[in-house]
Amino acid sequence: MAEEEGSYLSSLPVIPLFKIFSFLDKQDVAKCSQVCSRFNQVASTLPSWKKWCEDIWLVEECPPCITWKQLFSKWQMKWGRYQSCYATIKRAWTVIEEFTRLHCPAIYASLNDGLSEEELNETEVNKLNGLKLPNDLRCSLRIHNGQRLVSPGLIGSMAISNHYQSECLLELTVALSGLQRRDGLRNCIPISFCVHTGNGQFMALTNEEGHNWGEIFWPSPDRSVDNFEIPTMKMHHFLSGANFTSWLSAYAEKLENHSYPVVDNEIYTFSFSDKATTKDITIVTRTAFLPELSSVKPPLFFFTYRISISMDPKASVMNKCQLTTRHWFITDANGIKEEVHGDGVVGEFPVMYPGAIHEYISCTTFSTPTGQMEGHYVFRYLNKKGTFDVKIPLLKFSSLPYVFAEKRLLNVSEGKYGEDCTSSGSDDRESTL
Repeated sequence: MAEEEGSYLSSLPVIPLFKIFSFLDKQDVAKCSQVCSRFNQVASTLPSWKKWCEDIWLVEECPPCITWKQLFSKWQMKWGRYQSCYATIKRAWTVIEEFTRLHCPAIYASLNDGLSEEELNETEVNKLNGLKLPNDLRCSLRIHNGQRLVSPGLIGSMAISNHYQSECLLELTVALSGLQRRDGLRNCIPISFCVHTGNGQFMALTNEEGHNWGEIFWPSPDRSVDNFEIPTMKMHHFLSGANFTSWLSAYAEKLENHSYPVVDNEIYTFSFSDKATTKDITIVTRTAFLPELSSVKPPLFFFTYRISISMDPKASVMNKCQLTTRHWFITDANGIKEEVHGDGVVGEFPVMYPGAIHEYISCTTFSTPTGQMEGHYVFRYLNKKGTFDVKIPLLKFSSLPYVFAEKRLLNVSEGKYGEDCTSSGSDDRESTL
């Protein structure tokens, strides 16, 4: 009976066979192509191969001398193990390349060429003692093996008073030289690194100690003891990515949407918060969370903010004015309120005239992972009498999700690897450990 059905199908005209095969995925089409020469002929010229080349390998043109199936097979031979993540990783790198080439040429020039599959395999065997790199990280390394250890770094910068952080995306040999053996970070490797502070983000290469394999995080040593020594295994962390794909693509999306400002060819990781205009004066607020200066235990969340003050170029010169005082109203996640009133902004009293722009950076801390600030500036006119208030729009602060060391260790003892043990900072999800 099966042979009769096979004979019947193989005798169908080409158009019905095309229609039937068009409902199959590429694995089933490949199997069908091995049934008989007629099936193979139809499968080889199926229009679906063009779509699969576009969707999986981002290839939009086929050389005239080969079919789309042959082109797919060619890419499969080179990138086959990365079929599930190649498109996302490649798109992210294309965005990063284009953005840095236009706006940050020094960063663009610091990007390394990719590694070969053979180099990756050899490195895993010789350097990782049986550990394996996640496929999405390997795929990225095939495209770009990180960047040279320079400043500014690709993963963004932040500067406030005496603190300057600029993260490089580490090349593989440097990352593996930092393979950790200490409690709380065992079998984790640094993914990014700042040459100025020595801080950086890590990736877990095992489920050991309750980590999720492949997750990326900022370490946060427990500082709740009086002597400031790190208790064994008490390494909490701020989660910055569930895996390398989400981590890199989220960053690329920020660049593509121009969410991060570029200052002096350097990417600053401030996110837009809000905007308001009062009497020709526009205030734009941006905020950023600094995990390297924050603590899970005791809870201390460090934020910085960047404020742009500008006057409409079409404003009257009679409206020339000077900022005299600032007035902040601050609320944390528990609803506790605080007011701050003072002269000027970071020791300055900017004068605003048509077309003028003044920007400054300041910082604040909360004992809760989220909070907000709003308020107003008082300006006095310089070419006429009077003062007026200018609204400062809402500044929204939110930390990265964080993971308690106790929760990770509990997952180890209960065998619950891969379960969600993060806190988003909202009251209904925050861990009590």
